[in-house]
Amino acid sequence: ALACANLMDPPGTGDQWRACIEPHFAQAMTDVEILSADDMEGRAPSTPGSAKARTYIIERLTALGVAPFFPHSYVHTFEYEGDNDDDLEGTNVVAVIPGTASDGKIIVVTAHYDHLGTDRRGIFNGADDNASGVAALLVLAAALTAEAPSHTVILAFTDPEEVGYNGSAELVD
Repeated sequence: ALACANLMDPPGTGDQWRACIEPHFAQAMTDVEILSADDMEGRAPSTPGSAKARTYIIERLTALGVAPFFPHSYVHTFEYEGDNDDDLEGTNVVAVIPGTASDGKIIVVTAHYDHLGTDRRGIFNGADDNASGVAALLVLAAALTAEAPSHTVILAFTDPEEVGYNGSAELVD
C-alpha cells in the first residue's frame, strides 16, 4: 500500500493521492451522508444540529486514534459577534497528528463543519458546503494515522464560517 505520509513533502501527484485515499472512500461517503442528514438540522452554529455534528467529528477522530490538539480536549469554544451585535458562541474542533521530523514545521488543514441551518423553506443540508470538506479532512486523518507524516499536521474543523470566517480567525488568533 502507498504510504500517504510520504506524499506530503514533496507533494504527491493526483494519481498517488487517489490511490492513497481510495480505501477510505466508502467511509467518506458515509460521513457526508451523516453530516448532511436532516437530523443534523443544517448544522447552524450554536444549535443542537451543530452540537451533534461536533460530537460525530470527535467520535470519528477518537476512533481513528487522532489526538486532541488541546490538553484533554478537541474543542475550543469562543465568542463572536453576530449580525445583530449579539454575542454568540462558536466551537472549533482541533486535532493533531505528530510528525516524525524535529524541524518544527506544521501543516494546518481546515474545513468548516457549520452550515446555514433551517428556515421557513426547510433544512439546508450542506452536503457540498461543507460536509464533503469535513469528510475529506477525516479521510486525510485516516490516511496519515496509518503512517506518521514528516511534519506535524493540525486538523481544524472550524465553526462558524458561514457567517464570517469566525472559526478560522479564532484559530489563527
